[in-house]
Amino acid sequence: MSKERAKRRAEREAADESGRERAEAVLAARPGAPAPRAQKASPARAHPKSAPQPWWRRLFQPRHGRRRFSRRTRSQRAMVVFTVLAVLALIWLLTDDLSVRIGLSLVAIVATPALVTMALGRSHR
Repeated sequence: MSKERAKRRAEREAADESGRERAEAVLAARPGAPAPRAQKASPARAHPKSAPQPWWRRLFQPRHGRRRFSRRTRSQRAMVVFTVLAVLALIWLLTDDLSVRIGLSLVAIVATPALVTMALGRSHR
């Protein structure tokens, strides 16, 4: 089976080569036409995850091996982070006592996973 597939692939590549050569000959025969550029073999595209990403993109994507937020989409993770930051900002702006600020901040941080699970569910997207 694989020998037949390899044979068909070789025939296809040979047909592509002859067609390309014919096209180049036609282009070269045109008077006043620019010379055809040599085509470089395009390198295989790297996997999009392998390209380095800016810090703000990596912030909302789970790292390999970490299961926190792994069931959430990027927009859901961003919404959770910005909501928690807004709640913390309101706590620190609206309360005067430092111990109350720290206590409410800890409650907000500890309660976030439970609230997210209740609001967004446990589904796999």
